[in-house]
Formats: sequence, structure tokens, C-alpha cells
Amino acid sequence: MKTSSSGEALPRRAPKEIMAAPAAKSAVMRVVIWSSRLTQWLLNQQCQKWFDQGLKHIDQLLIAEPPPAPCPTYEDSEWANDALAAYIDEMKYEGWAAVNKEAGIAMYGCENTTNTVDCFKNAKDWSAEWGNGVGSLKEVLKVSFKTSFWTRSSADGRFIGNGGGHEGGATITDMIANRDIKVKGSYDPGFFPDNSGFIMQGSGTKICTQASLETADIIDFDTPGCMKGTNINLYQHVARGLNGGDYFIINSQFTSDSGRGSNKDPVANFDAGSSMKFSPMIFNGVTYEQLTPDVADSPFEGDSVLSPSTRLVISRQGGGENGASLGYVIREVHAQKEGSGYNVTLGNQMARVCLPGAKANISYDERFFVTHHYEGPTANIHMVDMLTQKHYQVTNVPEGSKALFPHFRSDGWFYFLMRTGDDEYVVASDFAAVLLNGGE
Repeated sequence: MKTSSSGEALPRRAPKEIMAAPAAKSAVMRVVIWSSRLTQWLLNQQCQKWFDQGLKHIDQLLIAEPPPAPCPTYEDSEWANDALAAYIDEMKYEGWAAVNKEAGIAMYGCENTTNTVDCFKNAKDWSAEWGNGVGSLKEVLKVSFKTSFWTRSSADGRFIGNGGGHEGGATITDMIANRDIKVKGSYDPGFFPDNSGFIMQGSGTKICTQASLETADIIDFDTPGCMKGTNINLYQHVARGLNGGDYFIINSQFTSDSGRGSNKDPVANFDAGSSMKFSPMIFNGVTYEQLTPDVADSPFEGDSVLSPSTRLVISRQGGGENGASLGYVIREVHAQKEGSGYNVTLGNQMARVCLPGAKANISYDERFFVTHHYEGPTANIHMVDMLTQKHYQVTNVPEGSKALFPHFRSDGWFYFLMRTGDDEYVVASDFAAVLLNGGE
């Protein structure tokens, strides 16, 4: 048998797996087969020969991912019924909603009741003006500045983050202390589902423990408990694994959605080359530390958001006419600890929901998701119950007003930003909590 200059044995011919490579599903798979079966020396020789031949047969090797099928009406949605029902039942007892309740996290607005649907009892009710006959809408906050991009809140509903502020930058409002905390960031706030920390974008990514908000008048990210993230793009979303699991930040292809001047849902120009980046983190007892990130292919899927537990991801699906979204795809996420990071793969499709809208958000019990949908100068909130597969329009706001950026807190209530005229409000809906209590 021949040997290379380094003394390595060289096979007389390529292994059977390589000879059969054109039957493989993708060029990536064939490259993996080559690199795992051939010595580096022979692989280099074969690759050079291929380049010298002008990349012969490359069109047969690079098989394009076909675009997704049309998804014209909600009735065309696809559901993994048994798997999804089993998952939701598991999360009912094991998800972050149950974990936080067991931990005794006190929910803002529920100080005088143990019944979730009775929270915000004394808050102004906007159901008649902005509701659609499902649940109630309670005012949480009248915002005293012009917001920029999305709104997010902490798991307990106490802290509400917005881009924008009295002096620019960003703001986190402490509802218990009734004060605005200036944040040296710009937009894209997010809060971890265990009520432990938050993230903000602007001149880089900054991450702090939530405890730093309880006494600070300004967050400049130079204090203990804060860190500056690296290579974390905009429109990120955060989650944490259950049972002491690590923290994750997800990025994907995205379309900006400021909620101002928009008359239609953001385009979904996600193609066969789309991917998701997962950046894991650990908490070292003082602050967070990033681990090595991993990337998973997600053809035609973008604007991706992790569920609170990290075990599902919901994405808008591209492929519609003129850049329109076909709806939402919900997939399993498998994250396996390896070395200094994780190996992350996307698993089974749990649902394909044929519904227009912007970026979605999954509840802490992982049964519901919410989104907002533009119809001309107006935007309304929509919610899907993934257990019963029912879709609800939660708001019906006056023409020209916009209900935007809905997101759940731990107990089933969800907040959203309401823009009407020159006024902005953070409003809470109890509708998911009502359904959880057996109502409709």
C-alpha cells in the first residue's frame, strides 16, 4: 500500500461511501463523508484536482433546498397533535411558569390576590375601547416618553424595558418603585425567564443581573453583575434551560419592525441559506460568561424566538409572494453540551401555523403564542392556543392605532405596547390566564 510523505497509508481507491456520494441529501453531507473517510493529504489532492477541472458537476452536488409549500389559510395549518399535546402537558408542570410559581416569585399587579385572573383589579380597563370581546385589557403604564422599537418585561412583570427615553438611549421602568431607570443602550430589551437578568442592545450587547435594577438610577453596564457580549446581533431573544440549565441567546435573519410608519407586516425574505445562531452562557455567581456559539441551518425561517425553556423555537417562514411570510414554524431544539459550548440541532416540526403577523412570543407554560399583525395603518394582537389549535384576535383598536410587541410574563398575562394618537401605553391582557382557568 502506498504511503504519503508523512508515512500515512493511502487507500488505493475512494471508499464506497464516497463513490455513492451523489445519492447523499446535500453537498454538506458529502463533504462530511469525504473529510471523515480520507486522510487530509488525499483530501487535499482530490479537492485540488476538482478545482483544476473547473468544479465539474457542481450543479449536481449543490442541491438547493426547495421553497416551502403555500400556506394560504389558517385551516391549512399543520399540527403534530400527539407530540405537541404531550409536550404542553409536560411544560404545564415542568416549564418556567410552574418553576417560577413554585419559587414564590411575586407577580406585579397581583399583590392582593392569589387568583391570577384577579390581578390588576384596580387598574384602568381599556377593554371597551381596544378589546375584541376576549378577556380584559388593563393599563399597566402610561409611557412618559417616545419609545423606540420593541417592549419587553421581566418574568414577574415588575420591570418594563423600552428603547427610547427622556434623554434618548433606553429605559427600564420599575413599576413597584414608580421610576424610570436610564439605560445606556438603544433598543431590543429582553429578560431571562428565571427573573435573574436582562439584555439590551446599542453600541454593542450588554447583559446585567436583574438585581442591579432595584437600586440603580442609571445602568451604564460598568458595574458588578454586568458584562458586554460579543458577536450577538440585533433582534436577539433569550431563554434558559430548565433544571439548572444554561442561558441561551438566539439570533437569526430578521426584518426590523419599529411599529412606526408600518402599514404591513415585515417582509420575510428568508431563503434556503437562512440559519440560527445559539450563544450559550453560564452564570458564575456574579455575572454571565459566554460559551462557544453554534449555528443551525434553518432554510426559509427567520425572526426566530426561543421558548422560555429553550426547547422550542418559533420562526416566521419565508417563501410567500413579494416577500410575504407564509406563517410560523415551530420546531424542537436539541442542545447537547460539548466541550466549551453546545451542539445545537433543530428537531421535529411541531406545528406550521398559517397566520400572518410579525415576530412571535411563546408563553412561559409553552402553550400559547402571541404576535401583532398590521392591516394598513392599524395593528392588532393575535393569540394562538397550541393545545386546542384555536386562533383569537385579542384586540380591535381604532383605525390608525397600533397594538404592538406582545410578550408573556410568567403567570399567563401578556403585555403589549399600545400607540394611539400621541400617547403610548403598556397594556396587559389576561386572556391566556382566563383560558388556563377554564374560561373562554
